[in-house]
Amino acid sequence: GDVPPEPGWTSCVQSAWQHFHDRRQDVVIHEVWNEPDFPALGFFKGSEQDYYELYARTSQRLRALDPDAKIAGPTTAFPSWLGAFTDYVRAHQLPLDVLTFHQYTRLGQNDHIAQAAAALGRYHDLDTVELVMDEYHPYNPWPKNGPPQNFQGATDLLYDALRFSRRLSASLTGGVRWF
Repeated sequence: GDVPPEPGWTSCVQSAWQHFHDRRQDVVIHEVWNEPDFPALGFFKGSEQDYYELYARTSQRLRALDPDAKIAGPTTAFPSWLGAFTDYVRAHQLPLDVLTFHQYTRLGQNDHIAQAAAALGRYHDLDTVELVMDEYHPYNPWPKNGPPQNFQGATDLLYDALRFSRRLSASLTGGVRWF
């Protein structure tokens, strides 16, 4: 939705962190927003710069609450923000432990993996940042009664999983983990 205003947003971040902390429930990754680059879905109505500023506020607050927190972003639907995002993070010395993104096409079409690896690869001080593709869908749009509903969809997914693993292993020194 709308860009969360201050001081309410950092108070919300603190309350959410406190809730899990008090219950001793570890948060594996703190992902800052979902698909801020896809306004048609209504997840985020701000600009690219608005998201970067939201990421700065959120990541700094999380890091102040927990120096060991794993902080992730920008969780984009499209790869176009990745280079500018890593530029912003680096220029403002913001915490970034995981670069997250989604891939909604088959590999070779709008290849998010290659662009994410390239965005990180420009800076040696970001070489410990993990890449996480946390949503994947090879059929966009989803064809009615098409490959996803039959064996071809399963075959495509397994083939793509192998290709993702090879692509990520070639792009990163840390290897690949499946969640």
